[in-house]
Amino acid sequence: YNPKIKLIFIFRHPVDRAFSHWHMQRRKSFQTKSFSWAIRAGRRRLFGKSYQAIRNHKFFSYVERSYYGKQLERVLRLFPREQLLFLRFEDFNANPTKTIQEISEFLGVPAPRKKYKPFEEAVSGLSNQTILSAKDAEYLHSLYDEDLKLFAKLSGLNVTSWFH
Repeated sequence: YNPKIKLIFIFRHPVDRAFSHWHMQRRKSFQTKSFSWAIRAGRRRLFGKSYQAIRNHKFFSYVERSYYGKQLERVLRLFPREQLLFLRFEDFNANPTKTIQEISEFLGVPAPRKKYKPFEEAVSGLSNQTILSAKDAEYLHSLYDEDLKLFAKLSGLNVTSWFH
């Protein structure tokens, strides 16, 4: 453990992150259920102290991993704020060169001279549900809104576009 370690966190819109996580698990053939089922009834498989529940958390914690406020509270109890850099995935995606420069400044290293192009995330069409339904998005927003308020306060990031 290095008490002076610097940590960099890139946060993605929590609903988008959850949906992307589900897509990844579908592509890897770990997930066979619909996204709608996975974010509702499927969450039950994560709870408990059994080996299976712990293992399931690794693969199926689509909803839980997007509770950024709760996670950030734990991080801030362990590390001083000045050793942490919080970024939004949208900013990195839109202007990677600027984000790399910000990271370099935070780390105290020279920024690469290379200019990076914005990229688009491609989601494989292997699933029969490739579009997030409005009903599922609304459900997730209802779960995340309170946590997002905490996250915005703790991180200092402008995440107003993440609220529904």
